[in-house]
Amino acid sequence: MGKPEALLPKDSKDLAGQKAFYHSCPQDDRYRKYILKFFGLLAVSLLGVTLYRGYVSSLGPEPFNICQVGALEYSDKPLGTHGPRNKPRRRQNIEKLCPRIEPIYPEINAPGLSRAIAYLKSPDFLFQSAKTLGDAIKVRTAVYDDFGEVGRDDRWNRMGRFHDYLHNAFPVVSRHLLVKFVNAYGLVYEWRGSNEDLRPILLTAHQDVVPIDQETLEQWWHHPYSGHFDGKDVWGRGALDDKNQLVAIMETINLLIRGGFKPARGIVLAFGFDEETGGDQGAHYIGEYLLDTYGEDGFSIIIDEGSSMQSEFGSDIMVISTAEKGFLNQEITIKMHGGHSSIPPPHSSIGIISEIVVALESHRFERVFSDDNPLFDFLACSAAHAKYFPKELYDYIIQDDKQALADALVKLNPRFDADLRSTTAVTTICGGTKINALPEYVTLGMNHRIRRGSSISEVTNATADLVSSIAKKHGLNLIAYPEHKKNYAESSITIEIKNQREPSPLTSSRVDIPSAFKLVAGNTRAVFGENLVVTAGLNMGNTDTFWYTKLSKNIFRYAPMPVVKKNMHGVNERVPIKGHLAMVEWFFHFILLTSEVEEYWFLE
Repeated sequence: MGKPEALLPKDSKDLAGQKAFYHSCPQDDRYRKYILKFFGLLAVSLLGVTLYRGYVSSLGPEPFNICQVGALEYSDKPLGTHGPRNKPRRRQNIEKLCPRIEPIYPEINAPGLSRAIAYLKSPDFLFQSAKTLGDAIKVRTAVYDDFGEVGRDDRWNRMGRFHDYLHNAFPVVSRHLLVKFVNAYGLVYEWRGSNEDLRPILLTAHQDVVPIDQETLEQWWHHPYSGHFDGKDVWGRGALDDKNQLVAIMETINLLIRGGFKPARGIVLAFGFDEETGGDQGAHYIGEYLLDTYGEDGFSIIIDEGSSMQSEFGSDIMVISTAEKGFLNQEITIKMHGGHSSIPPPHSSIGIISEIVVALESHRFERVFSDDNPLFDFLACSAAHAKYFPKELYDYIIQDDKQALADALVKLNPRFDADLRSTTAVTTICGGTKINALPEYVTLGMNHRIRRGSSISEVTNATADLVSSIAKKHGLNLIAYPEHKKNYAESSITIEIKNQREPSPLTSSRVDIPSAFKLVAGNTRAVFGENLVVTAGLNMGNTDTFWYTKLSKNIFRYAPMPVVKKNMHGVNERVPIKGHLAMVEWFFHFILLTSEVEEYWFLE
């Protein structure tokens, strides 16, 4: 139903407006009578609506939303959801679980810093920043799963070209900060602080990007390595993951240096170069270097890529991830006799591997809402502040009945199922060389994301049990998780672990006392708006922070940008330039804050 137009002219309340309105009507008593009758009915209708709203309000949450348009009202809100108004007592209970965090502003009393902020907000910086990010995207830094070790695989050399770009784009940063190359292509920038009693902060990102599927090239509106700027978005692979954040950090440091800033608390930047394949060559070695240099728990806080704005339950909510799931990459290889396809066995190796795929995808790990899953914080804040939070979930949150909450949540929105259970995705199958030859080897690859409260062993045990029954059925030997890679035995199924990470430690999200989370969230509301809802949450992907867990207890996987991420790793990846500039502003204010606050902010 369309929205009705207002029935009265905007100035009908003033005398001149009333005269103009009535003089436009025929001066006939009959018409005057109709007009008076019409306004009488309108007044009665409005009174009825007012009384009805009062009655509904007394019952608790409204069954639908009333939106005023002109002199009439209409409903556009789905049934069965909470609106902005809820029973006062229930809302108070919910809001205790998600108190609003006060904005925290840094002191900016140096003329140079004031000029830097003014430049940051200028059109000149917008276009310069778009060019800088676009130039970063033009440098092709895609990494593949089959890359060998640094020094033995020439494909890593492309990272050297990205180093040249950074040096040319940010010469001031290269001159003022100590630059360390770790395992050839890992980058560490160190800016010493004036107060050695304050532990430094660590800001991280990664130089590499995921490859482009060549079959999708024609679907891109702009070439994926063009770095095209259309006046609104910067396009290309890495625009969201993760050159956006890397460039924003470098731009921030550049602005601070030019503004004459002298940090009291040290600042360290760490940029890996193989995050998309696990970080074994990059962040792994960077983490060891930082641990040797700064010691265990040597950093006050770590900010890496991660979550940002999420649009859920009719509202935009900023999510700061305080934990991430674990992951496990496995390969299953079947070795069988080959031969001519004219005399096939009852089941070829491809047929058997297909049976394994069906078994793996049919097995569902248990859904569990563990106490260390920060998804609860996100749901509590959504219940307290989102427009249309499902009423079915309210009582479960207040009662802290997490398991009932998990089941009800997934029933309403299956998307959340992956937040609450370990998952399996079969992603690659390789086998066969000719259509009339039986394959001797077939290998499948699968990726598991391990839920909070679970472990790698739970997934490997389940995998071995599933494959064991199939191996026995077909008379094949099962070799599960050999310590060293061996030649695959004839008539066998071998399960191997390729990469693994247990679920990460959980960072505290307390806001009732000074804390690292309170500082991150307070800065977020100061920069992006005091009405913004900010909450802790769970990062579904995995990041280089795995290699940095010994360096700090305050690790946040967070892309501070008031934009819902879209097309990351996909066709037409792009970032709004205003979102990128907001990220620069966030880092600018955050670095100033970290030099102002005392060390106790980071001890919780």
